[in-house]
Amino acid sequence: MQTMNKVLIALATCTLGTLSAQVGLISGSPVPSSSSDFAAELIQVENDGSVHSLAELVPPKEGMNWGVGWLTISREAGMAIIIANRRMMVVDLNKGSVVKTCAPPSGPPPSAWINEWLLNTPSYGLVLAMDFFNPEERTNALVGWRADPTLACAKSSVQLEPIELSHIEASGRFAIGDIGLWDSINLGVAVDKDGTVKGNLGGRFLYGYRVPPEQMAGYHPGFAAILINNARIMVLSLREGSDSRALAFRKQDQTWHRVPLPAQLASDTSEPPPTPPMRAFGQFIAMAEVQPRGPANPESTGRSEWRKGATIRGPDVEFLLKEDGDVYPGRLHLYDVDTERTYMISTKQGDSEVLLVDNGTAYYRASDRLYSAPITESGIGTAKLLATDEAIRDAHWAYVKH
Repeated sequence: MQTMNKVLIALATCTLGTLSAQVGLISGSPVPSSSSDFAAELIQVENDGSVHSLAELVPPKEGMNWGVGWLTISREAGMAIIIANRRMMVVDLNKGSVVKTCAPPSGPPPSAWINEWLLNTPSYGLVLAMDFFNPEERTNALVGWRADPTLACAKSSVQLEPIELSHIEASGRFAIGDIGLWDSINLGVAVDKDGTVKGNLGGRFLYGYRVPPEQMAGYHPGFAAILINNARIMVLSLREGSDSRALAFRKQDQTWHRVPLPAQLASDTSEPPPTPPMRAFGQFIAMAEVQPRGPANPESTGRSEWRKGATIRGPDVEFLLKEDGDVYPGRLHLYDVDTERTYMISTKQGDSEVLLVDNGTAYYRASDRLYSAPITESGIGTAKLLATDEAIRDAHWAYVKH
């Protein structure tokens, strides 16, 4: 199996040389803990390195609760789902435009909408599941909003059963520091002593996974979350005290694998090693290495390139990285769950992240620059600078049109 995967990667890498791949980006930096909200734009990178706007997704405007509140991409459907300005939007990435905009459906009173997840359900297709919490009865109810652009807004609302959360599409956590969003589910997720992964959100149900005894021996996690779920893998995040681990379930052969977290440098602090942001692209899991701040690791690398001051699409990067309790040494890691192999990309820039792995190529951002690099048998190949632009600094989602 590993030999076959290597051949496929090599073939895909060779094929890229004969294809014209056009890279699209969504530029806009959510900062959940901030009172500032930022605009978002769909941009395209041309083969000559130029960058131009395809569509303004969330326009800039003064005031609270205006900018990007939540955003995720369904790569299977070729769509982005955005919550902003008390509206819900569907972006067709192939067309490069917004194809549906609706007000969110209401939950049962007196409940309030507190969480959302993207599902790909057998019954309704692509659905945004909204979790409404009733503070009086302390119960949860799920209301779905269908992303199908051919459906009118008035016909897009559906009631969901809790078990449909097992169809979540989750890519994990992107970006660095205080920037970024989760699309994982950590409410009501638990792992029994026998390894059964269960849910309890609006009703008890099973996710259909059981962690094997060898992965759970002597381990009793108090926290569990489904961090990643796509057609290739499911990743379970577990924590017991300061011990954090991630377990990947490989769907093709129904096997479990512990995700190797980036090696931490020796620290003179008593703090446990921070868990890196973790994001999936198919069977690849991308991580930005992170270390606890201390005398040995005083600050993230690449400070001279950090943006000073906020813009309409992103925060003051220098301020956020200076205030963060962790530091980023400018090393990005890829773990291929299929081959159990790890790769490392050195950017020498703390403000960097993997944006996409597609067709044997890794696309990543370092400050305001976008690069691509082939994934080969011998490791990450020579990087190619695709473009330099201020909009790239706030680009956290990428897709490719061949």
